[in-house]
Amino acid sequence: MRLLLGAFVLFFHTSLWAESFFVPDKENYKDFLIEPWKPNLASIIAFKDPNCGYCIKALKNLKQYEDYNVFMFWSPILGKASDNKVNDIFDCDDPIGKGVINSVINRKPIICESTSLLKKKREQLESLNHDVVSSYNPQSVPAFYFGGQKINLNSLAKFKRDITSSPALVKLQWQRYEIIKVSSSQHSGIANAIIFIPNNFKRVDYLSNLLEEDPKYNWHLAENSCESKYCVLTDKEKLTEELKLLLNITELDKPVFVVNGMIVKSERYGLYQLEKLAKAIKMTSS
Repeated sequence: MRLLLGAFVLFFHTSLWAESFFVPDKENYKDFLIEPWKPNLASIIAFKDPNCGYCIKALKNLKQYEDYNVFMFWSPILGKASDNKVNDIFDCDDPIGKGVINSVINRKPIICESTSLLKKKREQLESLNHDVVSSYNPQSVPAFYFGGQKINLNSLAKFKRDITSSPALVKLQWQRYEIIKVSSSQHSGIANAIIFIPNNFKRVDYLSNLLEEDPKYNWHLAENSCESKYCVLTDKEKLTEELKLLLNITELDKPVFVVNGMIVKSERYGLYQLEKLAKAIKMTSS
C-alpha cells in the first residue's frame, strides 16, 4: 500500500497544496462531460489532441473514466493539422459527441451534425474550450487534472482504491452530517473525511479555508466550543458529540483525522497525505 500511495504523491503535488487552476462546474461546462453528471463522484479534466496517438488509444477505452465525472477539452498542441481538426470539431453541435469521437478514433475527417440554429452555442463552446486550454496550458497530451492540479490517472485510481478499501471502524451515514461539511470549490473528493479539532483551537476560519482547497477529500469539520456541562449544544456540536461517541474519541488534546470512518494514526499521515495539513494546524495552534 505504501508504494501505491507513494506513486500518487509523486504525481500529485499538494499551496499548502500547490497552486491550482479553476475547476469547471457542471452548470457551465456540461457540454464537455463525457457522460451525464454523476453526483458525489470526483471530477477530472482531460486534455486531448485529436491527432495524438495516445489520446486516441484512451478514447477507445472510455470505461476507465466511469468512476469520475470527466470534462474533456480539445488541446491542439501538435501543430496546424490539429488546429484545423479542432476547428472542424467546433463546427459540430456536440464537440465530444459520438460522431466526433468516432471520427477522431478512426483518424477520419470530422463527421457530425451541424445545424445553423446552434451556431451561437457552438461559438460559445469553442470559446469555453479555448479559455480552459489557455488557462491550464497543457504541455503534453493526454493530460489529466484533479482539483485543478495535474495528476497521473493510474496513480489516482490506485490511491482511490486504497483509500476506499481501507477497513472502517464504523460505517457512517455521511448525508446525516451535511451541516458540518466544508464546502469545496466546484469539485468532490475521492473520500469522505472528518477533522476533530480541540476546544482551544482559535483559527477555525483559516482551517476551513485549507480544507476547502484540498481536492482529495470531502472534509467535515467537527468542532465543539462548549466546555461546560450546563451549556446548550448547537446542532453542529450535537453532531460532533455523536461522531465522537460512534468513533470512540474520548480525548481531543490535538486534532483527530478520520477518513471513510477510520481514525488515521499520526504515523500513517504520510500515506493519506495529511502531513502538511497536520503541520499547518500545529503551527497555527502554537
